[in-house]
Amino acid sequence: QASMASDFAIGQFAYLKKLLLVHGHWCYSRLGRMANYFFYKNAVFVFLLFWYQLYCGFSARSAINDWNLILFSLLYTSAPIVIVAVLDQDLLPETLLTEPELYRTGHSHLRTVRKRFWLMMLDALQQTLAMFYVPYLAVYHSDVGLYEFGSIMTTAAVLVVNLSLALDVFHWTWLVHAIMWGSTFSFFLASVVASSIVSTPDYFVFLHCFAKGSFWLIQIATVVVALGPRLLVKTLHAGFRPSQIERMRILERIGVEHEGPGSDLDGGESQLPRIQESERF
Repeated sequence: QASMASDFAIGQFAYLKKLLLVHGHWCYSRLGRMANYFFYKNAVFVFLLFWYQLYCGFSARSAINDWNLILFSLLYTSAPIVIVAVLDQDLLPETLLTEPELYRTGHSHLRTVRKRFWLMMLDALQQTLAMFYVPYLAVYHSDVGLYEFGSIMTTAAVLVVNLSLALDVFHWTWLVHAIMWGSTFSFFLASVVASSIVSTPDYFVFLHCFAKGSFWLIQIATVVVALGPRLLVKTLHAGFRPSQIERMRILERIGVEHEGPGSDLDGGESQLPRIQESERF
């Protein structure tokens, strides 16, 4: 009866080791990243609309059509983070089992959620400045209309948000690839369909944009400017101040086998402190 009334039931205590050290660690990591990412992607869209309001007298008029206002959070950017939050693995199960000390990084990850939240808000602010002002300066004094400018901004937002998540994915599988790039492709498909409807105010606008080479050049420039600082910071941090997770991932890549007393949970000392002192990357 106790087993039937409980949320989780474990047949043997031997199963607790993998449940706690492997799945527990992954769960902490996934939950912290998923919560911050949902706030981040919504902040991106809000900031993007705010920058446009500065140039339209806060009239509440939007350069983005109704389809994309609804589907941005519902379809284009939601499915990737959901599948990443379910399947992503920052470290291999064998590494987590042989180095129990890594379980603590899950707790520390949740404790720093607030700090990571504000860092992601700053990142969203910087990225939206690039998403708005790079296209704005590129089409300044041109004959680009309201909805054409909105199409450029929306495309950049979808690409930057999904590519930003892709930079943080540890474990790529065919399903993650399918959802990640399928969601991005769904934006282009939905935009073409909406642009083909005669009764819509932005009729044929997306099709006109997609056929212009300058449109794609603006997208490339926007993505580089928006994601460049984030990629630079991640590279410098991994090179000069790597975290425990980053150190262990490096060891996994070079094929170091984690063997020793740390693999025995009944006694002995984990090898993680020794590895941290000896491997200064």
